[in-house]
Amino acid sequence: MPAFAASTGKVNVPHKFRKHIPKVKEKSGLPVLLPERMWVPVQPSRSYPASAATENSYTLELDAARGCNGANVCFLAQFTGTRGGKFSFKRKVALTHGIVGRWHPVQCGASCAPAFIQWKEFGVLYEISNKGVGKHEKRWMQKLANSAIRNGPR
Repeated sequence: MPAFAASTGKVNVPHKFRKHIPKVKEKSGLPVLLPERMWVPVQPSRSYPASAATENSYTLELDAARGCNGANVCFLAQFTGTRGGKFSFKRKVALTHGIVGRWHPVQCGASCAPAFIQWKEFGVLYEISNKGVGKHEKRWMQKLANSAIRNGPR
């Protein structure tokens, strides 16, 4: 189990997924949008990338353990693109380039679900989910989405 409070840092997201981006682009046929950097509650060197893709979607996941497969204890963040996807949340949020996205805060019960932000570009629904958002989660999620939008397709 990762020690989230032990040490933290910022991950260069495109660099972390550099080996995965060409594979998911080829299989999904979608432009990949990623923020430039993001804070993680572990040492950046202890964050591990994973990916999957279908003909019309991709998922890039960042975890605090190899082979995490989205398990709550080691999940850090996820970046997805789905051709023709529909918004899952109602709360609107203003993003760069005049884009109106949707977001959802962290929700906790027996365990905590991450914060989410979604937006549409290029006929694709993009989504970022992130567990390490802190108390200003809407603003943090806006910054991640805006970075991905501004940096454009990878």
